[in-house]
Amino acid sequence: MGMNFGVRHLGREPSDHALFLLSTSTRLDNKPRSFRFINVWTSKPELLDVIRTSWSTFCLGRSLQWLAAKLQHVKCALQLWSRVHFGNIFDAVKQAEEVVMAAEAAFDNDNSQQQWLALQEARAVMRQSLVKEEAYWRQNARIKWLQDGDKNSRFFHVVVAERRAKSVIHRIRNS
Repeated sequence: MGMNFGVRHLGREPSDHALFLLSTSTRLDNKPRSFRFINVWTSKPELLDVIRTSWSTFCLGRSLQWLAAKLQHVKCALQLWSRVHFGNIFDAVKQAEEVVMAAEAAFDNDNSQQQWLALQEARAVMRQSLVKEEAYWRQNARIKWLQDGDKNSRFFHVVVAERRAKSVIHRIRNS
């Protein structure tokens, strides 16, 4: 892990002093990213086959070394499989939006059945891409919530306590 320093000389215009901006940053790119299983992967039926074939590779070592090697094989296989079958989810959404816009323009110019079917197919692909992106964000939001905790928990507990106090039944009148 190293430190990056940068100096940028700013203009003298409003003042007669020569200003400079010193920027520092810590490079974290040497640190390997942690592996996370992405729930969207379960939408593909071949996921289990990828896991089974990568787990069945031969590994040497004692029990913990063997387990670590097996997990490493599964991790690498899943990452490669994800790159091939899913790619970048965000780029897929952008591309799908562009295809839908082009299909809408083509349908506006030519109201044929073929153009309508192409538009419906493009919309279906975009919906699938959006579902994958939404599932990704839902999973990441849950991970962030588990790591950071609920920042507004005191607020919500106070609101619930106030509602309970208001909804208490003090007595029942019998008429």
